[in-house]
Amino acid sequence: MTAAEGKWKDHLSRVEITGGDLGDRTKFYKALYHVAVQPMIASAVDGGYLKFPRATPAVTDNPDEPIYTVFSLWDTYRMVHSLLALLYAERQLGVIRTIVDMSRSGNPPKW
Repeated sequence: MTAAEGKWKDHLSRVEITGGDLGDRTKFYKALYHVAVQPMIASAVDGGYLKFPRATPAVTDNPDEPIYTVFSLWDTYRMVHSLLALLYAERQLGVIRTIVDMSRSGNPPKW
C-alpha cells in the first residue's frame, strides 16, 4: 500500500458501515471520498501561499497550518460542511480559520 492509499484509508475509515452488499458499501465510500476531496490545501509545504498573505493577526497562532481553497460554500454549506465538521472537525476548523483570515486580509472567498 502506498503512503497516499494509507492516508485515504485512514481518512475514510472514520465511518464504518455494515449491511448492504459490497456494491452498496463501495458507493458509500466513493461518495465519502468525493466529499473529502474538497476543500483542498492551497498552501505549499512551507506554509506559503502566493495569492493570500496571512492576516495579521491570523486566527491561528500556527503559521504551519494549511491554507484551504475551493470551498464551494454556496453549493455545500447546508450538508457537506456539517458532515465535515462531524467527521473531520480538525480539518473543518482549518477551513474556518482560512476563511476568517482571508476575510481579515480583505480577500474573502469568491465562492
